Amino acid sequence: MAINAGSLLSTVVTPILRGDVQCFGGDCYALAFGVPAALMVVALVVFIAGSGQYKRSPPRGNVLLEVCGCVGFAIKNRWKSQSDSRRTHWLDWAEEKYSKRLIQEVKMVLRVLVLYVPLPMFWALFDQQVSEDQDHQVHQDQEVPPGGGSRLALILEPRHPQIHDEAM
Repeated sequence: MAINAGSLLSTVVTPILRGDVQCFGGDCYALAFGVPAALMVVALVVFIAGSGQYKRSPPRGNVLLEVCGCVGFAIKNRWKSQSDSRRTHWLDWAEEKYSKRLIQEVKMVLRVLVLYVPLPMFWALFDQQVSEDQDHQVHQDQEVPPGGGSRLALILEPRHPQIHDEAM
């Protein structure tokens, strides 16, 4: 919740500081991006100050190497061996060296990893849509409600319509 609130606040405040505050004879990018950077430093200090409260257990082994070794051993054994009907999954060929529990966990991880395959394309398209929206919003009437004159009107910067991402 705190991360989302901070992101929402930063998304609202950064365009205002960048556009409305003048320093060094122009837009004040240093202030607009320095404030969130300073807040991140404060968050880091709070995190480090509270790190004594965490329970620390010494590391035991390397899970990534164990998983890669299991996958590699299964592929190597499957490639070398003749067909064996009692093995239903290609990772079952690692049973000689690795525990059944590890093999089952690797199977679960591989099923989940399939879900991550389309994510780079999604985020590439999403980010392009955001930049296209901002280019379009530069040319729109930025006063809410439009046509203004009201003292309650809110001026939106081109980045502000993207607030719905952080607000959710």
